[in-house]
Amino acid sequence: MIILVILILASHNIFAVLDFTLLHTTDIHGWIGGHEHQLDLDADLGDLYNLIYHMKTDQTSDKIGTGLSDGTPIQGEFIFEEVKKLPYDGLCIGNHELGTKEEINYIADNFTPYWNGTFVSANVEHKDKSKNLADKFFSLPLPKGQGRVVILGFLYNMSNAASNVIVHTVSETLKQPFMDEALKDGEKEQKIRLVVALCHIATPDDEVLQIRAAVRQKLPNVPLVLLTAHSHQERIKDYGSDKEILDPFSYAMESGCYSHKVGQLLVKIDDQTDNSDTLPSFTHKFVTASKIQLQKLAGFIDGQKKLDSGDIIYWDTPTSKQIQADIANKYEQLNLSLKLGCSPFHFKRRPNSTEIKEGKGLYQLVIDKIIKNKGSFRQWINNQQSKSNNINKRSRINDVVVPTVAVLGKSSLRYDIYEGRLTSNDIFTVDPFDNYFALFEDVDGQDMRILMGIDKISGKQYRNGAFDDINDGNEYKNMKIDHNEYSGWRDEEHRYEIRQQGQQYLEQKDQLIENEKISQHHAFPYSHRKPTLSVGIKYDLLASTYDCNKLQV
Repeated sequence: MIILVILILASHNIFAVLDFTLLHTTDIHGWIGGHEHQLDLDADLGDLYNLIYHMKTDQTSDKIGTGLSDGTPIQGEFIFEEVKKLPYDGLCIGNHELGTKEEINYIADNFTPYWNGTFVSANVEHKDKSKNLADKFFSLPLPKGQGRVVILGFLYNMSNAASNVIVHTVSETLKQPFMDEALKDGEKEQKIRLVVALCHIATPDDEVLQIRAAVRQKLPNVPLVLLTAHSHQERIKDYGSDKEILDPFSYAMESGCYSHKVGQLLVKIDDQTDNSDTLPSFTHKFVTASKIQLQKLAGFIDGQKKLDSGDIIYWDTPTSKQIQADIANKYEQLNLSLKLGCSPFHFKRRPNSTEIKEGKGLYQLVIDKIIKNKGSFRQWINNQQSKSNNINKRSRINDVVVPTVAVLGKSSLRYDIYEGRLTSNDIFTVDPFDNYFALFEDVDGQDMRILMGIDKISGKQYRNGAFDDINDGNEYKNMKIDHNEYSGWRDEEHRYEIRQQGQQYLEQKDQLIENEKISQHHAFPYSHRKPTLSVGIKYDLLASTYDCNKLQV
């Protein structure tokens, strides 16, 4: 599940200043039960509930809030239903919930209505006009008639959503009439004190700059917070220190991924003046998602908090206990704790040079062990060796070397494999995608350069090809295979790409000998989608039985 949470708490103090606390998490990707292998990241969805509940309660009657969830890549009702139990005040759509028709319809029919207008994404709509997938914006009134906060929501310019959804470009969406309505300023309780843009968009991307510029055109001096996501990074952007922009009223924060951190942003705004000399202040902090640190953030020590009245309140609540019980029951029901084996090392997605030499790189494991020794690829190698052995009876099969190159996107594997017990949940965590494995025979060095988008002879850079129309779409359905048999052409958007000229070149050579659908046994099945065009994303040559420095042209 991917979640982005915002909690806004406003209180009016004697100094006539509006104080806001924004709590923000993003790209949770299913990490709702803590981190089994990382004891310092033991907070779960129940703890997140407690954090929001206690901080909102602490603000007494002067509280308001909003939360943003990027939904879930998991097809099914469980996580959506659990999310409903958290006291978010608003949510925004994200890319992983737009993967299948069934999931989109479920959201429109069962999830969006629950939030009563506060599930927002202005550039996303259902093709069926009778279904409301998300609203465009909403406002939150401040206490004591001090004005309001406007909440906007946007998804990046996504090009590979399911066929029953439309994702408009952000630039075109910002020209629509609703923006005039959303940002129409007023007096007293209609005065806009703060704009929060919930952006499932990476902080540096053009769409974020477009949103900032559109708000500034209508509200030059109203503080703007852009809560960003999608790139899995911890980032802040103070636009006041950007020499090209110089906008001290705007600030962006992106809070990582996988329930590693909770981002906290404190915003102080003068309540009495629109004078541009009176600037807002922005103070951020990334809090480790452990039970201890989340309790500390809400003023708890060892699960307890003493009130000014002398009463003691406790961290755990009936709702959080129910959420935790639900997760444990679902975990058992789906057999996620099934032991598959034992990992001899901690295999890392980003190993250092020493760990690479020791064979502890995760991609080394996949390419040099799994692809090489398991499944249909291994069978093909055996066939090639057998053919050679039949030609030369004196040659031993194991003496025949079949040079191979494996190409994977750098984000095709999503997490480390930790030393020790390996469960089905670990496999889901490391490789949650359904993938298509393409095997080419007799691809030489020149082929590889073209395939990778580089022709060193001509110096041409090949772009924008799509590796998606080789087989009938039915081959993508109902395929099951041992979880070790996975590989393929993949990138961080779970899409496939090959440079156009590279595809044409290989098709002309007629070297494509086998195409297989590779799927895994996942407790939470991901969507079976035909790969679509992904523009401008390059693949990494990660490992090979070739000497990569000696590829012959």
